[in-house]
Amino acid sequence: MSRIPLIIILGATGSGKSKLAIEIAKKYGEHGRTHSSMLKEQKETAGGNELGGPLRYPHSCILWLQCDQEVLDHRLVSRVDTMLEQGLVQELINFHQLYNKDRLSTGAPHDYTTGIFQSIGFKEFHDFLMLNEEERESPEGKRLFQRGLEEMKLATRRYARKQLKWIRNRFLRRPNRPVPNVYGLDGTDPSQWDEKVTKRYLNK
Repeated sequence: MSRIPLIIILGATGSGKSKLAIEIAKKYGEHGRTHSSMLKEQKETAGGNELGGPLRYPHSCILWLQCDQEVLDHRLVSRVDTMLEQGLVQELINFHQLYNKDRLSTGAPHDYTTGIFQSIGFKEFHDFLMLNEEERESPEGKRLFQRGLEEMKLATRRYARKQLKWIRNRFLRRPNRPVPNVYGLDGTDPSQWDEKVTKRYLNK
């Protein structure tokens, strides 16, 4: 049985997972892995199933980075605004012209349930992306753009809630399934990060 310690970091998008992962990796000189790659490996292990697998690393724990919902919602809205400032719309337009426009011109229905088209943004800005360059600058184009922006912000908040529901269902509401110990860390206030996050995980 492996005695390699394993730290798993979970949390909704926007909660600060990446910051915590980088901080821990720098401190302990290790490297990180995505949850999806670990889950795939667990499923392929003897005794594994669609829910995962046996605890390969018994000496492990989960650090659940949490955040007040109102604060998290504000962060997510700000994140979308930042993405917009950094060229999100042009990226969507470029991708639409390269990969989606020809497919739709043949009469094929738009499908935002597979591959990269599942990414938040394509579905929400669909009507805007279907306009030509001149139409996008029209009052109707600006209206569709604003609608897409609001729908993207809403979809991002919904996605975060879906992640939180998944964490609770998978690790807190299945008493008959072996899971590592789960420790909650409060990342709501960035000014208290050292006190409420760093010092707490160092004591785990």
